[in-house]
Amino acid sequence: MTAKRLRTAQADFQAGRYQQVVQALASDQSAPSLHLRGLAERRLGNTSQALRTLRRAMAAAPNDPAVVRNFGLAARDAGELQEALAAFARATEMAPRFAAAWQSLGRAALDMERYDEAEAAYRQALALEPNSAVAQYGLACVFTDTGKTTAAVDLLQRLRSAGRNDASVVFMLGRCALASGDTQAAIAHLAEAHRQAPGEYSLRALAETLWMSGANSDFTALIRSATALPALIPLAADLARQAEDFALATSVLAAAAPPSVDGLAVHAWVAIDTDRPDSALRFASQALAADPGHRVASAAAVSALLMLGRPDDALVALQSVRQAEPLNQHWLAFEATALRMVDPDRYAALLGYGALVKAMQLPVPTGYRDLETFNAALLSELDAQRPFERRPLGQSLRGGNQTSIDLLHMQTPAVQAYLDALRTPVADYLNTIDVPADHPVAVQRSDDFRIAECWSVELQPHGFHVNHVHPRGWLSSAYYVAVPPSDGRAAEQHEGWLSIGEPPVKTQPVLGADRFIEPQPGRLVLFPSFVWHGTVPFGGQHRRVTAPFDIVPV
Repeated sequence: MTAKRLRTAQADFQAGRYQQVVQALASDQSAPSLHLRGLAERRLGNTSQALRTLRRAMAAAPNDPAVVRNFGLAARDAGELQEALAAFARATEMAPRFAAAWQSLGRAALDMERYDEAEAAYRQALALEPNSAVAQYGLACVFTDTGKTTAAVDLLQRLRSAGRNDASVVFMLGRCALASGDTQAAIAHLAEAHRQAPGEYSLRALAETLWMSGANSDFTALIRSATALPALIPLAADLARQAEDFALATSVLAAAAPPSVDGLAVHAWVAIDTDRPDSALRFASQALAADPGHRVASAAAVSALLMLGRPDDALVALQSVRQAEPLNQHWLAFEATALRMVDPDRYAALLGYGALVKAMQLPVPTGYRDLETFNAALLSELDAQRPFERRPLGQSLRGGNQTSIDLLHMQTPAVQAYLDALRTPVADYLNTIDVPADHPVAVQRSDDFRIAECWSVELQPHGFHVNHVHPRGWLSSAYYVAVPPSDGRAAEQHEGWLSIGEPPVKTQPVLGADRFIEPQPGRLVLFPSFVWHGTVPFGGQHRRVTAPFDIVPV
């Protein structure tokens, strides 16, 4: 490849003629050509190919920090966050004054919720380029995610004063207003961000805020408006489905003809939610014919097969997705349900309820006389974080609400005491479970663990949780802060009790819960995240408040 041809390709790249760059450099294996070709493929949206090409470029020029960083960007595009983080870190080691590499390192750490590392990287980027809008915005995102709302707003307002008032900045101001409990300001900011740059993030955030605020007509109007942008139709329909407005979801989907793969998957889930497994299987099969690895369509297909009484076919359908994602909590849960129908011994070995689902009393947190005193203090702090009376979309609770902030980022005394007190019972649980080395819980086991996220749910009388798993966890939990008083009738019906093992779809034959656990103030229940669990509806006049959390190995 002549230098002249490379210069021509560089000019084509600058002019946005990316396909010509790819074609011109297709046969050249030199590091500069591989690098430029990979960049062009990335601009064309060819994520997998860009990652392969830039990996070869990095192998050809392992000491070029720009090449290493661009490989990291392609890895991040492909969802390979650990590999991206390592590439960005290596680029900063090779070129400590490479501000863009520090910014990229901060972004990858933020994606992985490694907030201390993200903050340190963005601060280093700002030390090198104090006016970097990218680094200021990234640091504001870190502050927003970690509950440092005032600091986040200061940075975002600084960006606005400097003339940057684009959708991303306005969107983050909306998130900050939401975290501060200013619902009207949040809606105004999120609506402006969506008007400037309508996309999936802005649509989801605005729709959910309108929904939780009870602004039904505004929610419906927003969902209907998304039909003007074909790329947003599947998400808009799915948001309507999550709000259990199946007629709205169906009408939104009808605006796309023919439906996209994502649209077919949403069609399938609407059919499942409305008890039409034959239709669900047809839609899911069409989606999988176009994209065999589609997660949402795969889950719909397996659910439909279980509803149709075809567990053996469900196990076949699960083979490829289980192989691709062996520790995906949904795939494990679906496999368990199918095994319960065809192979009870394997089901028992996988679930091992006696060993893996454990109820215990929380140790009295430091600084509190007893659990009753502690729970009263914790309840007061949690109640201050409930700006909405309605549930978030996409969550399992019905007839209640959820705290608006991750409790990990609350600095109040009782919440911090609660988080500190959890370490001992979780460690004791891990020390007592005994499962084979190839069991999903054992495969992920490490020398330490951390709480990945923590939240609180308030259920009002007649509220409940639909049966679900926790896809981001390894171990999950229920901690009871306040529960309705029990009586004989309620106990006999297991009202308000934690149900274990019942799938979220009506299988044939119908499978109920394997076990019920009575809620008691101060009781902590631990179990693998892939275990189906829910809450039986309860009556009376009193609410039920929990503070669940997910654990991941480190």
